Parts: sequence; C-alpha cells; structure tokens
Amino acid sequence: MTTATLKRAPISHRKLSLACNLVRGGMKSSEASTILMFQVQKSCQILYKVLLSAIANAENNHNTDPDSLVIDKINVGPATRLKRFHPRGRGRSAPVRKHYSNITVTLKSQTN
Repeated sequence: MTTATLKRAPISHRKLSLACNLVRGGMKSSEASTILMFQVQKSCQILYKVLLSAIANAENNHNTDPDSLVIDKINVGPATRLKRFHPRGRGRSAPVRKHYSNITVTLKSQTN
C-alpha cells in the first residue's frame, strides 16, 4: 500500500468529493489518471496531481509496477478555513470564508 497526501488544497471538500466519485471503486490507476487528465474542473486537476504523486511513490519507494496499481481509498476532508471580512454598505462588514481541504490517495498492487 502506498499513499500520497495533499494538505490545505485551496478548494472546498465538497467540490473535491465530486471528482473523487469519478475514480473510486477499485479502478486501475492508469484509467483513473486518464479520466482525470481530460476533465476541465479545478478539482480534477488537483486530484490528478495527487494521484501521480502516489504512483511515483509506489514506483520509487516499493519498486512496484505502475500498471498493476489499483485505487484502494481516496479520503477528502475539510481543512482549516481562512476567515476574512468584506466591507458592505452603511459601515457594515460581511464574513468571507475561504475553504481548504485535505486529500489522501491510497494505492495497492493488484494481485491476480
């Protein structure tokens, strides 16, 4: 099993979970990277880079063939929020919350 983690990605975890649902469920890593590569959403591009990092970790650290890797788990959760205030009319202010998220991709080698 090999993992790759990205902390404080500048996107909300709800948007990332939509991209994760495209590749969950024991899909081969090569198929998942092809699907994510051609998606337009920012969340898919972020997840694509984390998946490539997990593949590189498996190849470099465990001497695993990249073609035999399968997605085991993808965890996406919220990270800390950046809180700012935006000026409004009549001397008031409105809160602005910038959402961040943590991503963990776990790969395992497929046994036949």
